[in-house]
Amino acid sequence: MPFSRNCDSVKIIQYLHTTLGGHRRYVMELAEALQALEDVVVITAHGAPESRIVRQLDVLKAPDLSKLGARRILDRIWVYLSQPRAFKRAALAELECAGTDVCHFQELPSLFPSRIVRAARRAGYRTVITVHNVSPHETSGLVSMLMQSARIRAWRSADLLIVHSSNLAEELVRTARVSPGKISVVRHPIWNAGRLLRVERPSGYLFFGHLREAKGLPLFIEALALLGNPRASIVGSGSDQVVDAVRVQLAALQLTNCTFTPGFAVDADVPQIFSQHLVLVAPYLHFQAQSGVTHLAAAHGLATVVTAVGGLPDLVREYGIGEIASPEPASLATAMRQAHDKASRGEYSSGFARSRLELAPGAVARQLVDTYRRGQ
Repeated sequence: MPFSRNCDSVKIIQYLHTTLGGHRRYVMELAEALQALEDVVVITAHGAPESRIVRQLDVLKAPDLSKLGARRILDRIWVYLSQPRAFKRAALAELECAGTDVCHFQELPSLFPSRIVRAARRAGYRTVITVHNVSPHETSGLVSMLMQSARIRAWRSADLLIVHSSNLAEELVRTARVSPGKISVVRHPIWNAGRLLRVERPSGYLFFGHLREAKGLPLFIEALALLGNPRASIVGSGSDQVVDAVRVQLAALQLTNCTFTPGFAVDADVPQIFSQHLVLVAPYLHFQAQSGVTHLAAAHGLATVVTAVGGLPDLVREYGIGEIASPEPASLATAMRQAHDKASRGEYSSGFARSRLELAPGAVARQLVDTYRRGQ
């Protein structure tokens, strides 16, 4: 599709089929920052919470979370087959300047992702996809392979791909075999955490987020044992099998000072959880992405220990707000101890201040609009 230049402004549509969780927060907070610069509308699913800042169209069919087994699978298939038609109708009604208006996908539907991208293109929009996860959380199994293949086809069909780091751009070229000229790097924002809670003597280590194999939780637990049973917390949801394995490992290593709270942490509880600790640990074993959790830690002033996987170390390395370890227990334990000592002395404070300024949502939104305009 030839790109037109007859519009000065950029009309931005963002697709969002998720009604809860971190992905929704990412899309809505970035949409609010973009709204200060351009006209933005979020096309989302039925039942999504209302926004007081960004115009929102709840026109997409949402999955029925109560269904299980085969009924759950059939429901998902029906939902994702029906979404492109409803999305295209809404997008056509919003179109102001074909070839200049932008449809930005911060996430893709779990099934048939290419269909929703084609619907946006056929409605007259330039299509932009942020590739948060160049590689999937789970890399084994036929279903995972098929879903990754479908995502790659969707990436190739878009006009522009955005990643959060140059390392991820290189990996995307290798993985999806797209032209480097089709990829732009726009940094991951650090959201405003509001007024930070202050605890008189925060201490210890925090593992936070969904409990997946790729995130290296057993490695974190082994490092705690090497550190001599320090105060620590594990907060996150996971399968019954993973939860049981964590409990067994904590008991076997006699880590009595580690509090394990399995389950989804609601947004209202996050400030309290983060304020009680000094160091967030993200010891990923693989997974080509950046972590929203490390940016959440920066927002709350927690030093971060990461492994050199994907785009994970970028934030730590650029702003000096933590330590980088190898993905093995001794190296991780050493980095954790160093980060805890430095954080207790306030050595990361200037890095936190600089990162929050340079990666504020408004700054990232301006960079994103400039990226849209360069594609016109």
